[in-house]
Amino acid sequence: MEKQHGPWLIKSSELKYKNPWIEVREDKVTAPDGTPELFGIIKVKDGVSVLAIDDEGYAYLTKEFHYAIGRESIEVASGGIEDGETPLEASKRELKEELGIEAQEWTQLGVT
Repeated sequence: MEKQHGPWLIKSSELKYKNPWIEVREDKVTAPDGTPELFGIIKVKDGVSVLAIDDEGYAYLTKEFHYAIGRESIEVASGGIEDGETPLEASKRELKEELGIEAQEWTQLGVT
């Protein structure tokens, strides 16, 4: 299964791990200069992040324990987009779940 990927040639691709949130695969490739290389690719479920700002200009953040880092962190409300859900619907749900807020106005700041 050779496949061109820009200037790289994918020689093989093997799924190493998968759960509902992430997928890890290993690609054996040939670099543009002909050198064999190995890439680890991590694909993360699509998600949203919401920065809530009130009429006075105050921002609302959440403090949450994260298993992966072993401590609490302060951050914007964030979470995965569920099947059949739009990014705006997911944003509204996450804001309500994490901060108990329902916003009246929404501004999209970008997509990455």
